[in-house]
Amino acid sequence: MTNSEEKREMIFEAMGLIEAAKELLDEAVRGTEIEANYKAYGRYGIDQLLGDGNPYDSDIQSILDSINPKIKEYLVTKKFLGGLLDGFQKSEITSVEMKVGLVVMNPVAGSPYKVVSCELIN
Repeated sequence: MTNSEEKREMIFEAMGLIEAAKELLDEAVRGTEIEANYKAYGRYGIDQLLGDGNPYDSDIQSILDSINPKIKEYLVTKKFLGGLLDGFQKSEITSVEMKVGLVVMNPVAGSPYKVVSCELIN
C-alpha cells in the first residue's frame, strides 16, 4: 500500500469517527437548554469539517485532494481526415490535453485525424 493510500484510509476512518461523534453529541444535547447553541455553532463546525457546511470553507475533501490531486480530464473532439473514418468526428474523454488544430497523420493505429476541440471538464 502506498503512503498516499494509507493516508486516504486514515482520513476515511477519521470521517467515520467524526460522524459517530456527531450522532452521539446530537443525542446528548437533544432536549437540553444548549441544543440551539450547539446546532448553531458546535454542529456547524462538525458539518463544515465533513463537507456539509459552507462550500467555500476547507473540509476533509480538501485534505484528500491535497494528498492525491484529481487527474484533469479533457473532452477532445477529433475529425478524421482519411481512411475508413474519413469525415467522421469522434469525442472522447482523456487525461491528455491536446492542442486544437493538431494533425496526426500517422497514428499508431487508426485513421489520421485533426483535433477540433479540447475542453477541460474537471
